[in-house]
Amino acid sequence: MVQRPSSRRMLKQEASSLNLLPIMNLFIVIIPMLLSITAAVKIAMLAIDLQAPSGDDNDNSEMVEDLPKRIDLQLFTNRIVIKVQDVDKNITLYAVDSNAVAVNKRFNLYQLDDELRKLKKDNEKQTEIGIMPSDNIDFKTLMLAIDLSKQNGFVTINYKVPSTQYRKIN
Repeated sequence: MVQRPSSRRMLKQEASSLNLLPIMNLFIVIIPMLLSITAAVKIAMLAIDLQAPSGDDNDNSEMVEDLPKRIDLQLFTNRIVIKVQDVDKNITLYAVDSNAVAVNKRFNLYQLDDELRKLKKDNEKQTEIGIMPSDNIDFKTLMLAIDLSKQNGFVTINYKVPSTQYRKIN
């Protein structure tokens, strides 16, 4: 006796489609939420690290650490001026060939290297220096000054734009 095929076999098999709703939820909701949580945790950890240590000592003496002085290196066409914060005297290095065209003047870079080395020796914790070139300074001179600064331990170079200040005369 022959039996007829089961009803399950008689149904046409539908192509099973992939359910994209969980994947869309992952990308739209969960991942941005995780990114914002990690950013909040980093900020909270930074706030924890920046808090001052509690004073468990009985004496009230404060340990004040000397902050590094700001050092600026100004590059002009005929001279290089090194300014140190809270020091009245500036270090000025003049161009070697003063008869040359203003843009092509050469500087004694050995002297600049020596002065930067002395500054680093006096300010060991200082890792930052500001460089302010004039408008018509040679690019090679600028790059050599940056290289000499980095070789002498000033690893953070701040490029400063020259500014003009106008004051009212009474």
